[in-house]
Amino acid sequence: MAKSAEVISEELGLSPGRLFAWKRRFAPADAGGGAVAGAKPPSYADLQAQLEAALRENRHVREQCYILKKR
Repeated sequence: MAKSAEVISEELGLSPGRLFAWKRRFAPADAGGGAVAGAKPPSYADLQAQLEAALRENRHVREQCYILKKR
């Protein structure tokens, strides 16, 4: 059974809007995403690098939020 975008975004600590933005940006063209027709799909290494960058950014934003809450 497929999970809803709201459930997935909550599990990842993201807003549903951010999840949909990533889907539009990175989904294959045949899945309704914004990929360019005829473009080569990203490799596993590229996807892994994008995931790691997103996780680093998420961690950084959470740290900033925590610092702001402490003040």
